[in-house]
Amino acid sequence: MNQNKARNKGAGEPIDLFKSVRLLLPYWPYIIASILLFVGLSFLYLKSATPFYEITSSVLIREGERAGNLTESPILSDLENIKTTVKLDNEIEKLRSKSLLNEAVISKSAFVTFYDKIGIFKREISPYNVSINIVVHEFNEEFLLEGEVFTIKVLNEKKFEIEFAKNKKTEFNFGDKIKTEFGVFSLEKKSEEDAISFPFSTFVVRLENPIVKTERYAKALNFEQSSVKSSTLFIRLLDSSPTRGKQILNSLIEGYNTSNQNQKNEVALKTIKFLDEKLFLAKKELDSLEMYVERFKQRNRVTDIGLDSRIYLESTASTSKEISELSNKIEILESIESLIAVQGSGNETIPSSFVTLDPTLSELLSKYNDLLRERQRISRIVQPNNQQLISLNEQLSSLKSNILQNIRSNRSNFEITRKNLEENLNVNRSQVQRIPVIERELMEIDRQKGIKQEHYQYLLRKRDESALALEVSGVSSLQVIDAPTASVKPVSPKKLTTIGIGFLAGLALPIIVLFLKYNFSERITSKKIVEGITQVPILGEVGKNEEKGYIVVKPGSISPPAEQFRLIRSNLGFLSKNENQVIAISSSMSKEGKSFTSINLAISLSLVGKKVVLVDFDLRRPSILKALNLNSEISLNNYFNESINDFKKIIIPSGIDENLSVLGLNTYIENPSELINSNKVLGLLKSLRSSFDYVIVDTSPMGLVADPLSLSEAVDVLIYVIRLNYTKVSQLEEYEEVVQNNIFKRNFLVLNDAEKLSSSKFGYGYYSSDKSIRVKHKA
Repeated sequence: MNQNKARNKGAGEPIDLFKSVRLLLPYWPYIIASILLFVGLSFLYLKSATPFYEITSSVLIREGERAGNLTESPILSDLENIKTTVKLDNEIEKLRSKSLLNEAVISKSAFVTFYDKIGIFKREISPYNVSINIVVHEFNEEFLLEGEVFTIKVLNEKKFEIEFAKNKKTEFNFGDKIKTEFGVFSLEKKSEEDAISFPFSTFVVRLENPIVKTERYAKALNFEQSSVKSSTLFIRLLDSSPTRGKQILNSLIEGYNTSNQNQKNEVALKTIKFLDEKLFLAKKELDSLEMYVERFKQRNRVTDIGLDSRIYLESTASTSKEISELSNKIEILESIESLIAVQGSGNETIPSSFVTLDPTLSELLSKYNDLLRERQRISRIVQPNNQQLISLNEQLSSLKSNILQNIRSNRSNFEITRKNLEENLNVNRSQVQRIPVIERELMEIDRQKGIKQEHYQYLLRKRDESALALEVSGVSSLQVIDAPTASVKPVSPKKLTTIGIGFLAGLALPIIVLFLKYNFSERITSKKIVEGITQVPILGEVGKNEEKGYIVVKPGSISPPAEQFRLIRSNLGFLSKNENQVIAISSSMSKEGKSFTSINLAISLSLVGKKVVLVDFDLRRPSILKALNLNSEISLNNYFNESINDFKKIIIPSGIDENLSVLGLNTYIENPSELINSNKVLGLLKSLRSSFDYVIVDTSPMGLVADPLSLSEAVDVLIYVIRLNYTKVSQLEEYEEVVQNNIFKRNFLVLNDAEKLSSSKFGYGYYSSDKSIRVKHKA
């Protein structure tokens, strides 16, 4: 059983296309009706659907590192502050961003849609065919619905009427602010110059949530790269209004460039601010260092170390020379003083020609020598006590005193000057000795100053670059190759495509329904499903009974059901080798054709000369006597209640064929379960086996009661009737368990209520159902 359950319903078998077509042929009216319905719906859709136009544009985005997308100038390309690395995929994501698209939707009022009416077959109106503009002043951020719909009727040049929900009508003046759940908006009357004509004075307005509208535009927006190596980008957008679609794309491109520009400006401004702060600190440090240098030079009395060194050296040499000259002068003065001091009253003159130290001293010495020569001349001619001579001696003595006093005074001045020069010389020599130390310290200071200056100049240069970047950042980052253009004709909906889809949908729907019916229904719909569940041989398939009553097998009848029962009779004899005398016929539930099969199989066997008895063992719902229109006062009820003990007395002729007899029930049995298991029933079947060639037993449905199972010991063959499109798959699986348990000796199946042309071997068209046609048939 598990193996059988594991089989799929006909899975693994090739699809028989011709058979599938034959299965569909009976349903051709439904298929035609479905096609006409869907094609009609396609025409209605084309008539009411809003046409959409394709708006296209192509742009160029240069990839790689570039100078802020400015120009190709080598000067600007060297500005490191404005260099950026651009990848096409990232730029596409920027263009695709819903924030940019939402700004475009709001700026171009794309969330406002006009319709000619409310309903399923409403048609969108171009915003350029209405005489008003809707200006939204404020959006309600808590508005979470998809949109708000109302009807507007233009009354005159100043007033209009709005019909809100629940037929609430209100008049407003153009320019009045109207507050709804959507937000605050107003209506403005267009001038006659804004459009050629305004064919609509009454129309429906839908204020759609900008977020929802943005989502729809995002789905209608497509970006395509021309090639892998190219940075050219094609942008496509579907919109019901060509003009609005072009405005949306232009706004999207403009928003992208503005966003990039704002980003660059923000970076440049932040950079300038940062550099200004750093420049202030660098200048402060540089000023502090320069003040330190100034104080250092003042403290060390240097300006230019090279020039100061040279001055100090020259000053030292000059001072040394002056000191030497002063020393010589002092020596001369000392020698003159010594000469005058030791001369006493001598007559030697004092040389004065080389004494140029002091003009006064030279004059005194010259005057002294003149007086001395005068005294020498007079002393040769006069006496020592001569008054003139005495006067000359006094003059010489006085002049000598003045000379000595002058010498001492000059010598004292010279010594002071020499001392000062010697002090200055020592200072200069000390300064000269400190010059290497000062030079080293100045070099360290200059090095720090150079670093500070270089840092300051770097910051200043970067500040100028950032300022330049800010000035030239207005150049677009995205170059438009082809401006947005709209298609001349709508691209959606396409007439032929829509009609074709309607035709295919109308054709596919009934096919899908039939496919689901035959393959996924809980009912058994075909022979293939039966063969996929069980390996029990199928005696045959019986088509629908188009005649009234149970009997289809009659002498001379060539109707399809009659011929199928003859085929079942032949298959039964071939498969059982005519060794089966007691044949039980059962099913899963009522109305599957169990009694119909029992009656016609019994008739078919009797028509070939077999002695057949038809026994009604459906003890709960007997039907054989009623089906054969037989009225008998005696029946199996009398035999079971023992009012008649001889079963031959309750056998009645069928009235159809002399070889066919009937054992029926007038009414149901009260204790069927106990009776069916009694020896009396088994004994009856044993007696009938010995008296007839075939015993056809119409039993209770096997899926409802266990009566047929109780007859398994006395039954040679069980024929299980399956009614297509009625019997459930689960019921056949339950019967398969009975087969697997070998409860009955032999098992066969009969498929009842099969569709025409369902058999893969024989068709019905060969036979005629015309009752006037009769042929002699030995069977």
